[in-house]
Amino acid sequence: MERAEVTIIVPTHDSYLDVFAVFVRLFKKNWADCPYKLVLSCNEYPASEEYHDLEVVNNSSDAMILSRICNAARTFPAEYYLILLEDMFIDKPVDIERFKEVLDFSKEHGLHYCNLSNGKHKKKNKFVFPSKALPYGISIGAFVCNDEFLNKYFSRNISGWDFENEQLELTLQYKKKEKFTECAHCYGNPLHITHGISKGQWIRSANKTIRKRNPEIDLGERSLLSRGETFKNKLYSVAKIFGPRSRARLKKMLRHFGFTFTTDF
Repeated sequence: MERAEVTIIVPTHDSYLDVFAVFVRLFKKNWADCPYKLVLSCNEYPASEEYHDLEVVNNSSDAMILSRICNAARTFPAEYYLILLEDMFIDKPVDIERFKEVLDFSKEHGLHYCNLSNGKHKKKNKFVFPSKALPYGISIGAFVCNDEFLNKYFSRNISGWDFENEQLELTLQYKKKEKFTECAHCYGNPLHITHGISKGQWIRSANKTIRKRNPEIDLGERSLLSRGETFKNKLYSVAKIFGPRSRARLKKMLRHFGFTFTTDF
């Protein structure tokens, strides 16, 4: 198969196909002129008319997110892959020139990975080579990568949680001044991405924003995250900005108040 410039891969677990349906509705509205192939990589084929014009890659029932990404990349090879989780909703019209800037920067600097899910949308892209000690310097959410990255980082069939926890543990080995050279972050949110789902429920602020910007789009029937869980999520996000050792101390303190974390760091 001829290698494309970009393939867009959405590695969706079957239990989140209803969320993917919302993703597709917003994608088709807000990036209607997208020139790239959109690929759903799931476990079983979703019988829905909404997906009749999409490419679908079926995986084994035990295939986790990293395997679903790699299998789709092998099926639809490209110079670069845009990986979007199904709850990374594109909720405003995309200016493709902003995305092409990401591709151009990646080619110019020989990047293997560029994170796109950083902060509020701004008028210009800003590229940063993050510290290897930065929490979530390499994470799964919305990013551009190539085969070199997939072969190095995604060669095992493990969950997204396990992968990101391993990356968090690795931050303990580095000093703040040690930076990635083949991995970057693009600040400015060029694709107008809003993260919508947490613990299987709608993030309250995301649901409100997406409904306001896209009132005609059916957002499905998932419930809203409780206000208590919303407050906890805000505290979790605060913990992410600290270095690994400071974060460990903060998590230890928060556990006394009933908070739970997947790692100690």
